[in-house]
Amino acid sequence: KLFDLPYIIADATSITEAGYVGEDVENLIKRLIQNADGDLERASRGIIFIDEIDKKSRRSESSTVAKDVSGEGVQQALLKLIEGTVIRIDDGFDDMVEFDTKDILFVCSGSFVGLDEVIRKNRSKTSIGIGASLNTKMPFSDTVRDVRPDDFIKFGLIPEFVGRCPITI
Repeated sequence: KLFDLPYIIADATSITEAGYVGEDVENLIKRLIQNADGDLERASRGIIFIDEIDKKSRRSESSTVAKDVSGEGVQQALLKLIEGTVIRIDDGFDDMVEFDTKDILFVCSGSFVGLDEVIRKNRSKTSIGIGASLNTKMPFSDTVRDVRPDDFIKFGLIPEFVGRCPITI
């Protein structure tokens, strides 16, 4: 609002692969264009905030034989948009337009429940005997300061998606 930029806030749990019931990733662009009152130039410099992105991880306990229409496939679909591409899209005003996503700011957030355990497991050094260090339970906020891209991959995000989100806060 401060910079008068169009923005949208999306919940990742409602996003599915194209062709399935739910909102597909192209709808994010359509909503951004609508929020910019159809001004493609303004929309191309907008902000897309995706909350609950951790719910799109492919955690081992959720693996099933059925097709996953809301997890890894959504991450794959977001890749091109985040890296910057030109797509043909219905602008929400019944016109097909070419839209470049390279200057859109994508912000992804989530609670990442269990990420601290992934980090601890990856950093733990087992030692036995005299001089062994005792592991004390660190608070979540101290543990996640040490987060690395491979921790997000072990959490269940695909490597290509993690690579397109280089800044972690």
